Amino acid sequence: MELAIQMLLAISAALFVFGLPIYGISALRHGLKEKKRWAVVRGSIALVVFACGIAGGVVVYRWFADAFNDNRNPKDYTRVLRKWDPSGLATHFPPAIPADATNVHFFYRPGEGQGASILELEYQTTPVQIRQLRTQFLQQKHVTCHGGEENDIVPDWLINLNASGVAFSPFTSDYQIIGLFPPAPVQGSCGLALLMAKNEITYWAVWGGD
Repeated sequence: MELAIQMLLAISAALFVFGLPIYGISALRHGLKEKKRWAVVRGSIALVVFACGIAGGVVVYRWFADAFNDNRNPKDYTRVLRKWDPSGLATHFPPAIPADATNVHFFYRPGEGQGASILELEYQTTPVQIRQLRTQFLQQKHVTCHGGEENDIVPDWLINLNASGVAFSPFTSDYQIIGLFPPAPVQGSCGLALLMAKNEITYWAVWGGD
């Protein structure tokens, strides 16, 4: 029964993708050639339905991709960042990736079920800029520590993007981690990690989860 349903869906999809535009073009050409208005109307409607179906499929695919898949494409950074506006946990992130940033890494994991949603942006900047950022965020800190030190604010399972880029791994002891105050009553944490020796900054935020 399940196989029959899958085959039926596959046939329906094939008819939509291939049959509908062929029918539409054929009806439209026939109507124009024979000057038959209803044939032109039918062909036009078929092509419009096909175009709307494709556009809708793209939208649905993008929605599922955003809802369930990790995203590491820096080009999506600004779009993903807007999704975090309701949380208030990513207000310390730059509104866009700085034009002079180098070695840019981006990671977004949407929350699934009871899992937390994770947002990280890492890049290298100039010595002057990294010192300015450090001074700015130390004035806003909730807690500060170094990688590997346990506390109640900074998760010890954040991704060190420059170290792995794939698997969860803690920041090493040469990173200074600054935890910021999460906005009440939102469940989550936020902050940044600084590797001064390499002028590297990692913004992070965690939203929800157990």
